[in-house]
Amino acid sequence: MSIEPKKLIEFAREQIGKSEACIRAGISRAYYSSHHYFLPLAEQFPSVKAVDNHLSHREIIHRLEAWNVDPSSPLINLKPQARTAAQKLRILRSLRVEADYELDADLDDATLKEAIERSEELKKKYHQLRIALEQSAAPATTG
Repeated sequence: MSIEPKKLIEFAREQIGKSEACIRAGISRAYYSSHHYFLPLAEQFPSVKAVDNHLSHREIIHRLEAWNVDPSSPLINLKPQARTAAQKLRILRSLRVEADYELDADLDDATLKEAIERSEELKKKYHQLRIALEQSAAPATTG
């Protein structure tokens, strides 16, 4: 059995209005939805701070921030978008850490809705970056 990242965000939405445990689980799933969207994208770039070639949560963010593409490539123009995505993913990750590890923190529906909104924004950024990367890899056609 497998699951797509969009199902994780759907699960997160279903947790609105439920118990604090459900809210915390929803925040976590909102983060992991974004994490799993960006994982294959980050795998296309060289290591920045990887340990043992392990693509950690931080490494995905570092690779987006670095956006190591050929400076002569038109993809270099996407560096600000990639850095914005990294910044948003970092914030969402901190919400996930708070939900998973800081049991004294007061988390409510507003926090869950914020996590869902950030995850949805990141999904859009992911699709923009992925399409640009795919188009840059496509062979040029002659008419």
